[in-house]
Amino acid sequence: MVGLLVVRDDEDLVAARVGSLVGRCESVIVVDDGSLDGTSEAARAAGARVLRLPAPVGEGAALLAGIRLARELGYIAALAPHREQLSPEDLDVLVLAHLQAPEALVLGVGPGQALAGKEWAEAAALAQGLEPEPYPSYRPPRASGMPGRVERVFERLVETRFSYPWGGPRILPLQSMCRRDIKASGQGVHMELVALSVVAGIPTVEVELGVEPSRHVVTCRRACAALLGRFVPLLVRKNLSESLGMGGGYAPPTNSPLALLLSAGLAVAVVLLGMGCAMKATPVSSVTSACSGGLALSDWPGGGLPEAAWESVRQARAEPVRVEYSVSVEDPTLVGMRRARMAFARDGSQAIRMRVLDPVGIVLADYVRAGDRWELSIPSIGVAEQGAVGDALPRLRGLQLPLAPDKLALLLGPEIMGEQVAWKGGACAVLEERDSQGAVVRELAFDRVDGRWVVAQETLFEGGEARLVVGHSDHQLVDATLLWSHRSEFRDEKRGSQLELVTTGIRTDGVTEQLFVLRGDRSAPMSSGEE
Repeated sequence: MVGLLVVRDDEDLVAARVGSLVGRCESVIVVDDGSLDGTSEAARAAGARVLRLPAPVGEGAALLAGIRLARELGYIAALAPHREQLSPEDLDVLVLAHLQAPEALVLGVGPGQALAGKEWAEAAALAQGLEPEPYPSYRPPRASGMPGRVERVFERLVETRFSYPWGGPRILPLQSMCRRDIKASGQGVHMELVALSVVAGIPTVEVELGVEPSRHVVTCRRACAALLGRFVPLLVRKNLSESLGMGGGYAPPTNSPLALLLSAGLAVAVVLLGMGCAMKATPVSSVTSACSGGLALSDWPGGGLPEAAWESVRQARAEPVRVEYSVSVEDPTLVGMRRARMAFARDGSQAIRMRVLDPVGIVLADYVRAGDRWELSIPSIGVAEQGAVGDALPRLRGLQLPLAPDKLALLLGPEIMGEQVAWKGGACAVLEERDSQGAVVRELAFDRVDGRWVVAQETLFEGGEARLVVGHSDHQLVDATLLWSHRSEFRDEKRGSQLELVTTGIRTDGVTEQLFVLRGDRSAPMSSGEE
């Protein structure tokens, strides 16, 4: 068995992830999906065999490339922990399950969450006159909008529940996986693999790990529509085969012209319907799980006082800092995923500077906000614009980022949007900012990291609807005082675009006034790579 990791811009953690698999696998293959940092070198130094892709192709395409390479090297199974750092005990659980069923697709789930196939085990016990084991009370969280629609069609197709259909730790039977006609190039590949495996009659086994894996749901409208277009024809053909007496369950689908015509027509209708629907928020898990133990209000951020909680957030975001980011942009109007770098700086007040560069260091756009003025320049197309803070600001037209720079500055700085704050009723440690009319303009959902409260998710509202959702994760302590989120994902719910910022370097010194000059000398370097 071989370990299989798909990574991108994971230089700091890839060595540890490789090391955790070395003792359980004969070797480890790392597929580098177009990283901009030293991920490949770090993986190689840790003892992995690296397949480096020249440009990002998406998680699905990268995973399939790794599967094919592993099969060509003679391996029959691959342990793919997905994005988890699994303990030795959990790795042993997966490996043991594989040894007991080498031909099965093994899925790792949390304690008490193994659901797949329980209905059939219960029916088999009843048929034999035995007392069946109680069906687990656990139910996986339901997504809403298009992701929820995908989940419902998926369950009808596979005729059972899965705790983690969207992804999670798995052991893949390589020969069977290579024979599946996988279409998804992005994160939807994990659900597609499960669906096609079940339809093909490949055993699927859920095994319980000691720690619940993180839950990832595909929210891109295009990816969801593609999955629906993939699953609906399979479901139609299966139902048609059963109704015509041509086999049931997972019998091979009919090739009759009627079945193919109906499947093709319905697939087109589903895709068109999906492309025309606005993407809704997808609450799949609570970011405020720290309250599940029944914390008293006085234990919430700010001692339970909303004004104190917001002031703590404002003070943390007013800390002078210089950050270098790896930027990933996924947008329906763009082909594939765009990659860039960004240098960001803020002082202790309202001054902000963001410089966006291409992978080789050429400046694509430069945004500065100082006092009550801002300035935006895009050298490649000769754009230089200025205005007052609060004015409408165009998007970075030369880069086509899905988020205007002033909006990005708002989310990375200490600016207050509303005129009053209050705790959200019926929620745990969720702070609402409201305007003078009492309408909610922003929500901040807190979670605990190493005993400290941090903002795990924030949502911006326009016209009473969630417009922008930002998830902050991978919080790490900087200079013993600043707890910094090293990964932030910005999702535009209406546009269907996503922007991911991954911190590759951070400093709390060297923030000088020269960085925020609106006119004149612009020679102050924002990152070492520019000089």
